[in-house]
Amino acid sequence: APPPLLAELDLSANALGPDGSAAFAASLGKLTALKALDLRGNQLGVAGWGAVAFALERVTSLSSLNGFGQYAAIRAGGLAELNLRGTELGVWAAQFLERSAATLTTLDISGNGLDSAS
Repeated sequence: APPPLLAELDLSANALGPDGSAAFAASLGKLTALKALDLRGNQLGVAGWGAVAFALERVTSLSSLNGFGQYAAIRAGGLAELNLRGTELGVWAAQFLERSAATLTTLDISGNGLDSAS
């Protein structure tokens, strides 16, 4: 019998950093049944989130990222309001903001560590 498919993965607070997240991202696209992924507290930085975001394009089953259930809505676009406060998803979500450019009136990305060291 085939092994069960991984549906939830919590790697929060594992000190992955940019290098570790890039290595993890190389395998992430193979987790095709993944529904929830938590990478909070890993200091991924811009490079790490970039690698993860690229890999997540192949994980179409994902509905929750870092405990944030609007994952699919952000990717689809057309949002009027988006509150990403403290989710550590500011860098990831930025690639999809253009999809909501005509409708987005409120955006909160505070508490996402978007400083020059990220």
